[in-house]
Amino acid sequence: MKVWEFLEKSRAILYPDDPLTKARELFRETNSKTLPVIDYNYKYLGYLKEQDVLAVTSSRTLLKVKDFIREYPLITADEDLEEAVEKMIEEKLIEIPVVKSLEDKTLVGILSLRRVLQALRSLGFRPKVKSVGEVMSEEVHSVTLDTPVNKVWSKIVFRNASAVVVLGKEGDPVGIVTPRDLVESGRWYFKRESEKGAKPAKVSKIMMRGVMVATEDTPISTAIDAILEYGFDTLPVIDEKGRLKGILTIFDLVWAFIKGRKPGRPVIKPVVKPIPVTEEEKPVYVTRSEALMSVLVRKQVSKEAREKTRAITASEIALKEMPAIRDTDTLEHAINEFLSRKVKHLLVLDKNGNIIGVLSTRNILRAISIKGPYWKRKSPTKSFIFEIMDTNIPRVREDTSLEDVAMTMFINEIDVVFVENDAGEIVGFITKEEILDAYSRLGEEELTIENVIMPRETSIVHPFHSLAHVVRKMIAYYRDALVVAEGTRIFGVISESSIPFIAFEDSTYGPRTKKVIWVRKRGKAGEKSGGYVKILPLTAIDANTPLPEEAKVTVKDPLLKAIKLMRKYDVDGIPVINEEGKIVGVVCKNDIIRELARRTKVRLAIEREIVSTEKA
Repeated sequence: MKVWEFLEKSRAILYPDDPLTKARELFRETNSKTLPVIDYNYKYLGYLKEQDVLAVTSSRTLLKVKDFIREYPLITADEDLEEAVEKMIEEKLIEIPVVKSLEDKTLVGILSLRRVLQALRSLGFRPKVKSVGEVMSEEVHSVTLDTPVNKVWSKIVFRNASAVVVLGKEGDPVGIVTPRDLVESGRWYFKRESEKGAKPAKVSKIMMRGVMVATEDTPISTAIDAILEYGFDTLPVIDEKGRLKGILTIFDLVWAFIKGRKPGRPVIKPVVKPIPVTEEEKPVYVTRSEALMSVLVRKQVSKEAREKTRAITASEIALKEMPAIRDTDTLEHAINEFLSRKVKHLLVLDKNGNIIGVLSTRNILRAISIKGPYWKRKSPTKSFIFEIMDTNIPRVREDTSLEDVAMTMFINEIDVVFVENDAGEIVGFITKEEILDAYSRLGEEELTIENVIMPRETSIVHPFHSLAHVVRKMIAYYRDALVVAEGTRIFGVISESSIPFIAFEDSTYGPRTKKVIWVRKRGKAGEKSGGYVKILPLTAIDANTPLPEEAKVTVKDPLLKAIKLMRKYDVDGIPVINEEGKIVGVVCKNDIIRELARRTKVRLAIEREIVSTEKA
């Protein structure tokens, strides 16, 4: 293949006597990596890189383009593509101007490695390696959050770094700085000509917050897709503990097509991508009545037990306060509030401070189900919270029984209700957490796990099922937790309340910016951490919370045991096994809501029967 087959039109040109400030403006406006320099006969003289305009540390300068012209390498249109690419990799050039021939140096276009990658993929060529680890580089330029910008600037300008990774306290990538970030921000102006030097800003002020990462066993095809789709040129590579291990650049990806595995790099088997869902595994539509009455072994509790739950009223268990956000706040802010306040519901207020709705982790779960499995890694739009929050919150009276509150939640497919007084004023809030606490305090021992859980097929997902399938299953079967299992091995559980803390993308708006928000996600049960987002399509194992061996129950165990384990490990459900140790499913918080709602249904049926008998 020849270079001319992959050429793009130059987005801008420079002349030798142009001021360097013009080059800086053109880099910003055109998003170019290099700019060709020509004479007035359109003859090619050389090029400038982004690093060249960064070499001037002042907003004002008398320097000209001709003071920074680079001449090597010289690429011709009929040159072999592999030879041209090798020169570009050697000089770390993502783009390079191309001339007609060695004799005729007329500028004919730009050769871009991004364009080469796109073309090779569209033509059906496959990389000669299968995983990221086979071509990644272990030499990485990195700094910490408090590093001054001039240190980063030095690595980019003098050491030709294509990116500098910013590390958190645990050595995990939390940001990245590229030449493009410096060009766009202007924050490398830490000196002024004929002026005293200004104090450099810290790298945390200019870095791209959050970072997409790969692992050594990430499929190389996935890395190519990520770099082409999101416009990045580099991906940090992390180890199993989330610490920086290496870096994958666009140069490495082109090398994967042309050369294959790098010398000294091991052969690494790529991780499995999401597996297809079989017809039997796909969720089916279930009516509310079916979802209410579906249990493994049905049992009606005693009249005494029903009277105890009916004796508990809404006013006794209601919260008097609930954290609030504005309807104009970003989703990132809302997630930070969920985490810092350790809640799963937030009141949403308008500009006048009036309650207009509630945002819950379940709202975000539904948004994933409707809008798509991955939301774009971007700063969400201001209207996003308004679009997904619940606005018609059911209200119950202060004397409403615990059972009836649960039925209200179930019928309305919501996990929060407002409590109002006789004047119609809101005096409290009840979530399913308050209902669980109230039920636990009763100490009821009549029910075992098999009396409340749904059948196995509604409650289990494979570790490599897509997150989209996980969410659809939760919505379809009124589940707020699923077991992640393969065969007899239990990996853990996926909780409805933890999914919002996983990286996401918004298919409604699409990518509006290449910047990545700082994503905070769940670690082990109860543990929260911040950091990065993986480029692999999310699977069940990414949302999984691992649990210790003792964190499971049998079908004959009392229901209260499961509730205690949920509280202990901060999860929405606990795996269930039978007497032979085989996985039966999951017992989750929504199962307790269904149980209490069933009691209301049974009571109403009995009352109707009594009325019918009296009429007869």
